[in-house]
Amino acid sequence: MAELQLCLHLPGVQILEERTAFAGGELLHPDFDTWYRIDGTHEYADSKYARTRPLFWEGPLFRDGSDDVRVATQAVPVQAVPTQADPVQSDLLRAGRTQARQLHRLFLLHPWAPAVVSPLLSTFYIGVHHDGRGTSFPCVGYAEREWIVFGGVPTFQFEASDLTMIADIAELIDQVPENSWPGPLVAALDTLERTARPEYGYDVGAGSGLAAAFVAAIAACEGLVSGHPASPNASLTDAFAQRLAALIPFGDDDHEVRKAELAEIYRLRSRLVHGRLALTELDPAQQAMLHGGRRLLRDACIATLSHLGDG
Repeated sequence: MAELQLCLHLPGVQILEERTAFAGGELLHPDFDTWYRIDGTHEYADSKYARTRPLFWEGPLFRDGSDDVRVATQAVPVQAVPTQADPVQSDLLRAGRTQARQLHRLFLLHPWAPAVVSPLLSTFYIGVHHDGRGTSFPCVGYAEREWIVFGGVPTFQFEASDLTMIADIAELIDQVPENSWPGPLVAALDTLERTARPEYGYDVGAGSGLAAAFVAAIAACEGLVSGHPASPNASLTDAFAQRLAALIPFGDDDHEVRKAELAEIYRLRSRLVHGRLALTELDPAQQAMLHGGRRLLRDACIATLSHLGDG
């Protein structure tokens, strides 16, 4: 029986330790020689690799179907159309993409970490081992292997307490089968993933990327609470604020104050969507709201998963 392994680069993530157990596998910072044995495409990049200190997740690849996994070892684009490649290789590619998104989702749901870019933009490796022999092939995303070697050094390091928190999130997710998630939750998690892409994180043109991420995040929040109870005859703004304040536990915050803040967030979303406010006209409080849009969506996703887990 063949043993399948996944080695997945996690761009923008670093841990303090050199390796630690995580999500059924290991998070590790392999040295350059170890990575070069897997992918020998950057022979003289050892100093740049050491500066970037890329992080990988390594563990079993979960796949349904036959154990016949004889595959070619050429590089395959991550976004390859399954019908254009070897059927078995395409099946492994599909399994690798699914697992990459599931692991990425855990980091996206961390409550205060910076947005972590999808590993599907970088490169992951699928290994096949059988009867003492092994082979592997790289699955190359749009940023190719350059992100591994030349990627920027992350300013946030995940400590042991952060990884414990992410493990708790994984446990929460495991309580509810993914195929039973309501459509708005699936859409919200997709929005969280999409708005972590680089084009949403940079202040290009007075914060246009952040504004687009904010609008998308608030729309996804609205989808999560659509149909939840609200006061009769409440406006769209007030209904949004009432429903989201009821969904997300805000600790000791005054409930009415929190509803007022959520109403202001929705008003900003409406003014941006309907062209009543230019990005150059944002005051400091409104600029802070742009940065908080994705965090609000993360809180709403966690609260929704928690309610689903409670039955």
